[in-house]
Amino acid sequence: MVRDVLQSKLGGEKILQEYATTKTLMDGTRRQMVNLLVADMIEQLTGEECREAISFMKHSADESVVKEKMKATFQCRQAMTRDQQASSTVLDVFPRHPWLGKNNMSYLVDQDFTMMFGEEISGKMLARWPTFFKPRILADCKNLHSNVHVDDLLSAQQNSNESGNFKRLTVTFASFLPLGWDSDLSSILLLVHLLPPTSKGHKKSAKISSYQAVSHVVRYLK
Repeated sequence: MVRDVLQSKLGGEKILQEYATTKTLMDGTRRQMVNLLVADMIEQLTGEECREAISFMKHSADESVVKEKMKATFQCRQAMTRDQQASSTVLDVFPRHPWLGKNNMSYLVDQDFTMMFGEEISGKMLARWPTFFKPRILADCKNLHSNVHVDDLLSAQQNSNESGNFKRLTVTFASFLPLGWDSDLSSILLLVHLLPPTSKGHKKSAKISSYQAVSHVVRYLK
């Protein structure tokens, strides 16, 4: 997707050529690439087609139409969530459709998740998370040194009574409970403590703590 955007933008071919030759990008070239990609995301965000699809979807009670339009506006939604200012309004632009019911709303989130990661990856990860991955993470965490951050995440396993929806948490937003993250997301964040960050291979980068690394895994948006 990045390659397609760069190939369609003035100056993009030069960036691709530099990467093909050196397998890296100079700081100035990297900044230019980011500017081109952000400009492209903004065009998705303000495109007439996207605006029409959003407007049509808001006033439609037809499930098949809503699902189709949600799929068509996927890139627009992705651009919004990556934009610091636009991310706080994503649920206003794409509100919940009460007439669809809870299950169909979950389907729409599942649809986005699959479009992000593909059928094979999303299917294996999501289907096996509660019965395969999560129990093993929690078992390994028994060997971790106790600290306030680990203890808070582990306590969420007892304090959260709802099973949650792994796809809903990772695609849209996480529900922040008074006692901390919910059961599913806290188990994901425990991975950061099991696999602590390292500065290996990045001599100029200072090593950060596991607690600091959590913000690189998930961001909480009100």
